[in-house]
Amino acid sequence: MASCFETRSGMRFSVWIALALWAAPVWAADRAAPADPPIVVLADFDQTTPKIRSSTGVTAAVADPPRAVQADELNTPQREALPESEAPPVAEDNPQGRRREESPPPAGKACRVSAGGSGGVAFSSEHWPADWRSNATLRFWVFRRPVDERPETIELRCVEADGRAHFWRKIELRHSGWRLIETPLSAMRWGDQRAPRWDKVKNLVIFVRQPGELWLDSLSMSAGADTEAAELAGLRLARLAFPQTDAERVAVVRRDHVELITDCSRIDQAKLGDHLQKTAETVLEELDLAKQTGHRGTLIVFDRDPDYRRFVPRLGAYWNAQAAEPQSGGFTVQAIAMAAFSEQHGTLRPVFTHEFIHSLLARALRISNRGEWLHEGLANYYQLRFHPQENIAEIVRMGVADSSRHLPLEQLCNGKPIPMNRYWQAMTLAEMLLKDDAYRRRLPKLLEAFGTDGSTDLGPRLEILGKDWASLGEDWKQFCLRNY
Repeated sequence: MASCFETRSGMRFSVWIALALWAAPVWAADRAAPADPPIVVLADFDQTTPKIRSSTGVTAAVADPPRAVQADELNTPQREALPESEAPPVAEDNPQGRRREESPPPAGKACRVSAGGSGGVAFSSEHWPADWRSNATLRFWVFRRPVDERPETIELRCVEADGRAHFWRKIELRHSGWRLIETPLSAMRWGDQRAPRWDKVKNLVIFVRQPGELWLDSLSMSAGADTEAAELAGLRLARLAFPQTDAERVAVVRRDHVELITDCSRIDQAKLGDHLQKTAETVLEELDLAKQTGHRGTLIVFDRDPDYRRFVPRLGAYWNAQAAEPQSGGFTVQAIAMAAFSEQHGTLRPVFTHEFIHSLLARALRISNRGEWLHEGLANYYQLRFHPQENIAEIVRMGVADSSRHLPLEQLCNGKPIPMNRYWQAMTLAEMLLKDDAYRRRLPKLLEAFGTDGSTDLGPRLEILGKDWASLGEDWKQFCLRNY
């Protein structure tokens, strides 16, 4: 299943707890930290001034700011996703209690951003880190002179080189004068195009929504405790999922392509981890993605169903978004899959496999799960491979024979969410692409194009298959009749 988060103005924070890890390698990875976590200065606009570009209606120039920072402003940072009043005794990116390195305060020149309406200013430099994954927090100073008490909304965006994938976070500015803004990279959401990657980010964009003037200075990043500091994974994700759970009840289990997080003692964690690893290996091999490294699916299994459903709004709040409790038995958003234990299905509940595949595909194909035909087709196909369903042949035969029970392929494959009663149709189409020799040869190029677009709208990419809608539809029907 897919989701759509809406922005929200409020924020929540999950109280920090120490979590015992049942997988020693994960513990070592999350605890291993550099002796002296560095600050990477992206721009101070004196010694380090990056390339600056702005959109129409926005001007950006380096100049002397209205005034220097005052002493009281140094002590009032705005910590996005981590309100100071609720800050944990040990920071999320600092599990060993190391002293935080401070972001340099504004001094000298700054960047004046003047906007006549909505628009953005982009910063980039060839001297910036090529890979942002090991950084935990993005910091920058903002000076503003509000004309009234209404907040000023900006968006912080971390953008890939081609501009077609980005992380972002909505930030509301309510202060007067200088203020340090601190944002964990793990608290940033994916854009609505291709799934972004921190090792591909090249540009930092400040997007303003209203007319006005801001001054920016001392843009910097702080290093995290591990090489995945920018990701919402491992301990960071476990703390958010299980904020009130006793440490010994929570396990983080990893395989090469699997991250399993659970508070459920009723499942065989090793068995489920091994099953998901086998599933991932099968999917990556058959989609010709096995040679690529680093693809991992994430699954959270909750012991109690209400905890699973309440987690989605809490996750949305962490990203400064609104999200309703899911109605389905499983849910995946931003490559985080989740479901709850069921006595009826036990350790190998089919929905675990299904949602895990959504997570894996989002990472491997760089296509967010929106409940469209390719995600649901592949997830259902591999779910049935590992969890056969007796009546699937009957469902397919009846669906193909009755035009009212299936959609025209141009409607099914437009990249938009499809109804659950058409999952069987998406599944059989995905199966044809995988099993029919003529289509199989063209599948890697098709998946690569979808990943570039961040969309599975087949219409603009139909020529890759060498078909029009009529011939593709006829091939699909004949494939179903032969195989079902």
